[in-house]
Amino acid sequence: MVDVDALKAKLTKDLGKAEAEATSLSGRLGNPTFVEKAPAEVVQGAREALAEAEAQASMLRDRLSRL
Repeated sequence: MVDVDALKAKLTKDLGKAEAEATSLSGRLGNPTFVEKAPAEVVQGAREALAEAEAQASMLRDRLSRL
């Protein structure tokens, strides 16, 4: 038997982490100095990590809405 409240709590916690990561990366990528001065591979890595964090957050929101 699945404890729905515990699952909701875990998903909510994971969602908070994913959203915080996305916010941090978005802020970094929104900083023109970072984008201009950082090596291209670092900027690309941050963009990929942002896309991954946003996808993770979206998936977690979807799972939470189904509970």
